[in-house]
Amino acid sequence: MLKKSIGKTDASHAHQRGNDKLFDADAALQRLEGDAELFRMLGKIFQEDSVELFSKLSSGLAAGDLALVERAAHSLKGLAANFEATAATEVAFGIEEAARARQPLGLEPRVKELGVQLERLRQALAQWDAA
Repeated sequence: MLKKSIGKTDASHAHQRGNDKLFDADAALQRLEGDAELFRMLGKIFQEDSVELFSKLSSGLAAGDLALVERAAHSLKGLAANFEATAATEVAFGIEEAARARQPLGLEPRVKELGVQLERLRQALAQWDAA
């Protein structure tokens, strides 16, 4: 079984919480029965779909379409959860819940944070794939 995990790798991530990992490849691979090719394929899907879904989420927020925000956040939560990406998953869940409750106050900074977490995860997955 191929096992890798990407965590805080350089000083550019010093503003992030402690030594949190961006994702847990060991746990994700275990769930995939060690299938590194499937992991890579899911990583490529994440690279593409997360950009499109985040764009929909942002557009929905700008338009006040909380149903769209909820759906996009839910999908992003699921994509991030495939990789045990706790930070991104938790932020997406918070956005999903606030949108479901039709409480838009405070969503903008959460959406910005999700954008940061998703970009960090995309970079980490690309590094994992290249290793």
